[in-house]
Amino acid sequence: KKRLAVRAGRGAIKSTTGVDLALNETLNGSWTVPQGEVHFFAFISQNKSEAQQRLVQLEARLAGLGLAYERSGDQIVLTGTQRGFRVFACTVGAVSGFRCFGFVADELAKWRSADSSANPAAEVIASVRAMTVTHPAAREFFVSSPWGQEDYHYRLVERGTTDEQHVAIAPTWVANPGLTEEQTRT
Repeated sequence: KKRLAVRAGRGAIKSTTGVDLALNETLNGSWTVPQGEVHFFAFISQNKSEAQQRLVQLEARLAGLGLAYERSGDQIVLTGTQRGFRVFACTVGAVSGFRCFGFVADELAKWRSADSSANPAAEVIASVRAMTVTHPAAREFFVSSPWGQEDYHYRLVERGTTDEQHVAIAPTWVANPGLTEEQTRT
């Protein structure tokens, strides 16, 4: 399916799973990238410092796989390829201008605009989807803990599993068997 929408509690290893999904899509996807360009798998978070943690996780996995890469600022490019990973803050201006073959929208139920405190997810996702226009098979991963009943993520999850998307819902201790229900309630 094109889209995965996950609603799971804090500590449910959602972001880490997003890293693994992105790594698989980047290494194994049939992405055609024009000569002289680099296209990315994108991670969008509330802010870039949060998103930067995904690059640290990717570096560890790439090193473990023995794959060469270069990291520069907000991006990692796989050596000898035209593919990489890039992180963005959840603003329309930030997610413009690059080409992507997939993305993770991380904790999008909690995204807030600096100027209005409104959740900008619908507008940001529209802009991110424009970044994938040259890759019709681009995968979309929406992962968040529940936060309210008015946000973009809530509406995606409530739509349920369809021909285009799969929905997964789990409490933290089910999604992450390393934690107990008691730990999460504490």
